[in-house]
This record gives sequence, C-alpha cells and structure tokens, in this order.
Amino acid sequence: MKRPVCKNEGSNNFCHSSFQLKQIQPLVVEKLPMVIKEPYPYIILRDLKQEITRLAPVSLDKIHEFENIFSLLIKKSVDKGIEEQYCNGECEFADSNFFAIDQDQFREQISKKVMSHLQTTTDGIIILERGILDTYDSARIFRLNVSRGVQGLETRPGFSDSVKKQMSKLKSWVKNDHTKLILVDDVLGLGGTLLPIIYELRTVFPKIPLEVIVGVAIELGPEKRGGLRSIKEKTGIDVYFLTQMHGTISMGVKAISDSTFLRGKIGNSAKERTIRYPHILPFSNPPKRSSQNNISLSRKFLDVNRKLVQYLDVVRQKPLMIKDLPAIPYTNIEKYKVDLLFPALDMPVVDYLNHAARILKK
Repeated sequence: MKRPVCKNEGSNNFCHSSFQLKQIQPLVVEKLPMVIKEPYPYIILRDLKQEITRLAPVSLDKIHEFENIFSLLIKKSVDKGIEEQYCNGECEFADSNFFAIDQDQFREQISKKVMSHLQTTTDGIIILERGILDTYDSARIFRLNVSRGVQGLETRPGFSDSVKKQMSKLKSWVKNDHTKLILVDDVLGLGGTLLPIIYELRTVFPKIPLEVIVGVAIELGPEKRGGLRSIKEKTGIDVYFLTQMHGTISMGVKAISDSTFLRGKIGNSAKERTIRYPHILPFSNPPKRSSQNNISLSRKFLDVNRKLVQYLDVVRQKPLMIKDLPAIPYTNIEKYKVDLLFPALDMPVVDYLNHAARILKK
C-alpha cells in the first residue's frame, strides 16, 4: 500500500495535488492480520447474509454480489474522506489500508478463542456479540444483548428485556461462584459499550477479576485514546485481541449492513418498534466526510439499497414492507425531519427509499 507523498517534506500533511480515487475492491481475507497499521486502516465486515436471509431465501452468490458493490462504495467514501481530512485537497494519492472479511468467519475465529478459554479455565464468560458461540450453551456463559445507542446502552433490537433488567440478571448470574469474568465482544472501538458494563460489575463485585477478549481492538495513537488504551488506563483490565488496529478516529470497523436500510445506530423506540439511523443521508451523517460528498455518496448508497429491495421483492414475490424490517429506518438529523416522513408500517420499503432519495435532491 502506498501512502500520500508531500510536495513539502516539512509539512505535517500527507499532500500533493491530482488525487484520484482508486477503483479497487477491498482485499477480502479469511483471517485478519494480527496488526493493521497506519496510515488509514479500515475493516469491512461482510454481514449481509444474516440480515438478508431473514427476509428472503437469497442465494449466497447474489448476497456476495451486493456485498462487493457496497464494499467498493464504502472504500471510495473512506478514500475520499482521507483526501478531505488529511490532505487538505493536496493529495497525489491516498489509499486506505483496507481489509474485508466475512462476518461469520470473523465470529468463528473469536468463538474458537473463547471455546479454548472455556476448556482450560473455570471462568464465567459474558458475551456481548450475539454471533459468538451462538449454537453453544453453557451455564458458564451469559449473553448480554445490548448495543451502544444514541443515549448510551440500548437493548439490541429483537430482544425484550431492558438494559436494567439484563444487568440485574447478570448480577444474579455472577453470584453463582464465578471467581473470574471474561467479557467478549467482536470489536473494541472507543470502549463505549464495554466501559459502563465494567464499571457496573466493579461496583457490585469489586473483588472479582475481569478480562476482555475481542476480535479487533482499536488504538488511535498518543493524542486520542482508543478503546484498548482507555480500558487499560481507566480500569487496569487487560484486553486480549486477535487483531489490533492503529489508526485515527475516522478509521475503524464498519459492517456493510450499517449502510443499508436494515441497520445503523440504534435510536429511541416508537410505537413499540426500534428506530435505526442508517449511516447514509438523509438518515444520519456518514462519519468524517464533507456535506457535499455526503450527499453525492449517499445518493449512490441509496441507489444500491433500492436495487437490493427490488431484488428482494422479486424473490419474495411480494413487496418488502416497513413492518417486515427488524427496525424502522429514520433520521436523527433535524433539518431532514421536516421533509422525511416517519414511515407507516404498511409502506413498501422501496417507496420509502425513493422518498428519501427525493429529499436529497432538494
């Protein structure tokens, strides 16, 4: 991988003119490297199979076809973001240190690590990612179905117990003679999910040792703390990982489904249905890109989303409706709330995406 070349070697910017976006697919791997270094590391989790097969019996080849299209769009948007953030428009080239991995393979690798721990210790295992050891049942495993939402920890869509109720059950489970606890998650970004859980456990069970196992741990460098350093400095807890990423706040790990109508950041509930803010306009701001390019790129993402829904409609032999989705896609951006309808449950998803696309053309 090449990195930008500077006209002025004394400059702190990665710079030169005539930046060109690369038409290169992210490198799809079966296993991530142990370390992914700067400049500009990024990982895509190819996770559409789990989301799409809930809605229609779509072939794996077709799912991979859509994953390839989304992956290329995400890579373009990240490389464009590099140009705007770090080069001040003066880049000769900028190419992210980019990897893509099938989410099932990624989770299986974490599961093997956790299974090894189960077989060689008597520790209690708290799993925060639903796909890890999802077919394995043990009294030593507690599954915490929470995600980081707009206002802190939220119950993961599809689960009824509140965060408070889950934490109460967790505390009761810990009392069953667990002398050490291992928290397991797929990605450790800034620590926004793990830290409040650690603080709660430390308050109630101050003498029980804790450790963390994750698939990917992000460290942002000396100026900004990533989750890896934050957890160690704030709690003293050791974090064990399969892959460590060195990067910046704008680089990280992204699930493809977050750029679709199916997922995104968890919002508040409405009429007993969870709201999601997909990571494209007009639903939410994609991270670290200028507003002009947000709109241009979001239109492309919306177009692929519409093609995906149209394909699902054909396979299902009936329109995909808002009520069929695991959560309702809506916006957390005030200026778009004026024009973007909150969709009725009996509204076809393709109609809602067409409506969203029209909003961006205004």
